[in-house]
Amino acid sequence: MLYDSRLAVGRRSRPVVGRYTLQEALVTMLDGTGLRARFTQGGSVVITPSATPDMTLDMLTVRATPLIGQSEPDAAALAYVSLVQREIVAAMKSDAALSGGDYRISVRMWVDGEGRVERSNLIRSSGDASRDRAFDAFLLGLRISEPPPEGLPQPMRIEFQVR
Repeated sequence: MLYDSRLAVGRRSRPVVGRYTLQEALVTMLDGTGLRARFTQGGSVVITPSATPDMTLDMLTVRATPLIGQSEPDAAALAYVSLVQREIVAAMKSDAALSGGDYRISVRMWVDGEGRVERSNLIRSSGDASRDRAFDAFLLGLRISEPPPEGLPQPMRIEFQVR
C-alpha cells in the first residue's frame, strides 16, 4: 500500500464491520475521508485524494465513486454511471419521502441487461431505518433508460446526499 503520509493528517476513517472483500473493506473504510484507493493489476493499492466530481441538482448531490478494480474507467462506463445518476435523481424528486430532509446514503447496485436495478445493498445508512428500507424499495426494479454497456464492472457504488 502506497500513500503520502501527509494525506492522513487530520483524517479519520470509519470502522468496517461485516464481511467484505479486501477491496470493498478498504473502499468502505475510506468513504467520507476525501481519500480513495486505486487498485493496481499487480495487487498494490495507492491511496490518493478523491477527485470525484459532485453533481448538484437542486438540493440533491450525487457522487459516484471510482469503479473498483479499474484504475481509469473507460468512457462508456463513466457515461453510463452519469446516466444512472441523472435518472435516479429525476425519479427521487417525485418521491417526497426520499427527496426531503437532510441525509446521506450510499448503496451498491447492480443493473441487469435490460437496464433494471436488480439488486442493491446499503453501504452507508441514512440514519433512519424506515428511510433506508424505502430507498431500497425505490431502487429495486427501477428502470434505467438504457442497458449497461458490455463489460461494465458491477456493482456500481453511488452516494446520495439530500439537503
